[in-house]
Amino acid sequence: MLLKLQRKVRLGRAVRTIPVARSCASPGTPCRVSGWGTTASPIVRYPTALQCVNVNIMPEQVCHRAYPGTITSGMVCAGVPEGGKDSCQGDSGGPLVCQGQLQGLVSWGMERCAMPGYPGVYTNLGYTVHLGKHALGRVENGEQAMEVVRSIPHPEYQVSPTHLNHDHDIMLLELKSPVQLSNHVRTLQLSADDCLPTGTCCRVSGWGTTTSPQVNYPKTLQCANIELRSDEECRQVYPGKITANMLCAGTKEGGKDSCEGDSGGPLICNGKLYGIISWGDFPCGQPNRPGVYTRVSKYLRWIQGTIRNTPEQGWTKGTQ
Repeated sequence: MLLKLQRKVRLGRAVRTIPVARSCASPGTPCRVSGWGTTASPIVRYPTALQCVNVNIMPEQVCHRAYPGTITSGMVCAGVPEGGKDSCQGDSGGPLVCQGQLQGLVSWGMERCAMPGYPGVYTNLGYTVHLGKHALGRVENGEQAMEVVRSIPHPEYQVSPTHLNHDHDIMLLELKSPVQLSNHVRTLQLSADDCLPTGTCCRVSGWGTTTSPQVNYPKTLQCANIELRSDEECRQVYPGKITANMLCAGTKEGGKDSCEGDSGGPLICNGKLYGIISWGDFPCGQPNRPGVYTRVSKYLRWIQGTIRNTPEQGWTKGTQ
């Protein structure tokens, strides 16, 4: 759950931000959990000062053995094998900080906290990739949930607080285990074409909002057919913001566009991945205001070099 505050937070020595983890932590990673929850269990004893304790990320098999049939890819376990250190009642929603990043949120565990062999369970904020996914809210036949061990943003991408710089808006995710190709999960060839003809029909898809400016998020995967716009038109619509690494796609009459929640999704042209959803105007789908996409062909050498320099076990070599 997210909380929207009434006014802006004033940062200082006592109040700072923390980055959210971009990948899942490995077993054994040292972490710290904190809160004002009870310091005794099953008898409750609530402290008047913030408490913290050092715990470690536990292996998946330990987590599944402790809580059979209840652990999903969106959860991570942390504790110590001998027990005695754990989050407890009153700590829910608190932070699990690993290596200076917010890795998890206190979620649940045994009624009697800190028992040996029963680590605490946390909401895992590291990335999980779901393949063969169509409908949200349920597990589908053929669906695969893959843990991400490392995220690799483009080295020239610049995080912009004003969101005015979207150049090199591309990132790779290294998966923990190989992908199993099937009728539900297949690969998509990357396009090597720099410039397809203006008007080429393409398809964009995602679970982003289907209305704008009001938001309405669907439960099933949505798609729309749109057309490539010329680079000249793109630069005229967004003067000073379009680079050679971007392309525009949409319809002159509007009504079809990617929108909030679609970022990172595919723009498929001629059966190949031609673009990646990046940014656009607001509200979405305005006439003559196309969406802006990362031009995949500009990053083929970087993608191939990154995969080539990554240890074999991290990638499915047959699905590059």
